[in-house]
Amino acid sequence: MMKAFLFIGIALAFFLLTTPQKAVAEVELGLTPSNVYGLWTNINAALVALAESTVEDEVELTRILQIEPNKFFGKTPKNVLAKVTAFNKKLHVLAKDKSEHGAEKTFADEVLFILKEDEGVVTPSLVYMRSGHVLAGVVKLVSDRYKTPQPIGPFFIRHNFRDKTPSDVFALVDLASRRYEAIEAKVAGHGFPARERRP
Repeated sequence: MMKAFLFIGIALAFFLLTTPQKAVAEVELGLTPSNVYGLWTNINAALVALAESTVEDEVELTRILQIEPNKFFGKTPKNVLAKVTAFNKKLHVLAKDKSEHGAEKTFADEVLFILKEDEGVVTPSLVYMRSGHVLAGVVKLVSDRYKTPQPIGPFFIRHNFRDKTPSDVFALVDLASRRYEAIEAKVAGHGFPARERRP
């Protein structure tokens, strides 16, 4: 559980310290859908690494890597948060890591508290925080695949996307969900066997 919180701390500290603050108070932490889009770009990159280290069938692996994002319109931060939450619920099924349940409950309680304090308004900043937790979980899955420590820096890249909308973010969450489901289908019932190092 502490490892998961460490991942979250690293991610949030890095992005918050390097993200320009907006003059317009459109979100409470100065974060926008473009910032969230960057997180989900990293999550999808981590899922690609997970697929490459897990799926041995080359045809199936190619199919997973070539899954394209769908186009969505009219989505709101609330829609994105619901999609992120749904993705997060199935994240640790294959890992069977019971220690994550405590971290998940703590984070879920914090999200509910923030929503209550903000009268139920879902902002990009709240979606960003939730997505940071998901990123930590996915990176932990990749890291746990190996018997020796692996570099995780490539999954915490700061991107400079601009003018992204909640619909754009929703599309990446949907892409990640479909990729994860495809990986899960290939290893269901077997878990993730450990490997020596990343291919």
